[in-house]
Amino acid sequence: MSTIAATERISLRTDAETKFLLEKAAQAMNMSISSYLLSVSSRQAASDLKAFEEVHLCTRDSKVFYEALNDPPKPNEALKMLMSE
Repeated sequence: MSTIAATERISLRTDAETKFLLEKAAQAMNMSISSYLLSVSSRQAASDLKAFEEVHLCTRDSKVFYEALNDPPKPNEALKMLMSE
């Protein structure tokens, strides 16, 4: 984790069972519950964003995409008109 001073605050509510679970996990990792939650949630957020931002194509679609990049179709009249505006 970064050593930048934390100035922002996040507040949440949970049930007793979940709080107990999180406290035990934090304790097992020798971390405060705040540090544990920030560490775990930051890693998960980065993973979620990476998955959201990546494009996964099947073999056929990746070939079509590759070919379109390497040999793009010529602009049609509608595209030429749009680009001239």
